[in-house]
Amino acid sequence: MMKSAFVALRAVGRRHRTAPASSEAKGRRLPRPTTAVGNAAFRVLNRIGWTRWAGVLMRAVMVPLDTVVQARTNGRLSAGRSLGVPSLLLTTTGARSGRPRPTPLFYVDHAGGYAVAGSNFGLAHHPAWTANLLHNPAAVLSTAGQRMPVTARLVTGPEREDIWQKILTLSTGYQTYNDRSGRDLRIFHLQPTGAHGPGQRVVPARPRT
Repeated sequence: MMKSAFVALRAVGRRHRTAPASSEAKGRRLPRPTTAVGNAAFRVLNRIGWTRWAGVLMRAVMVPLDTVVQARTNGRLSAGRSLGVPSLLLTTTGARSGRPRPTPLFYVDHAGGYAVAGSNFGLAHHPAWTANLLHNPAAVLSTAGQRMPVTARLVTGPEREDIWQKILTLSTGYQTYNDRSGRDLRIFHLQPTGAHGPGQRVVPARPRT
């Protein structure tokens, strides 16, 4: 099933292109794709994607699938990118296990790096990957076919509010998650080590076989 879904997503990525996403966009919803397939998924996500039952479905099906797809393509293909949303695969080190823990996430550009929010689909507890970063801020990020080491920093104060407003340009559904969870979502800034950052060239990782 995973293999079939991967092939289907790869075919969509080859045949359909979406409008590029911008973290500085003025809109308050996900950037609208430019294809019929993308538009259909876009409408569904904006209508029901932030409901409780949709969160259960995405945790059980979409997250595992997206993790496999992004891992195999170094973030070149992903569910988010098929909708025109900037997406990445963040691999942290398990705070207890010490093992690599990959997690697909949406992001916004910020201060030469990538900013991500621990929404956990609106659940009351913080997602495990945020605890992993608090324990060990060193991680690996894959996006757009590139793979790079990053250092994570928990963002607070005015900087957090600035990033939060950027995140809401992806979708106001994040506010739904925040309100439903009853907690302040953890927001991290992921700074690539060295000179790497959004839009800058890095050496692509070798494809996984």
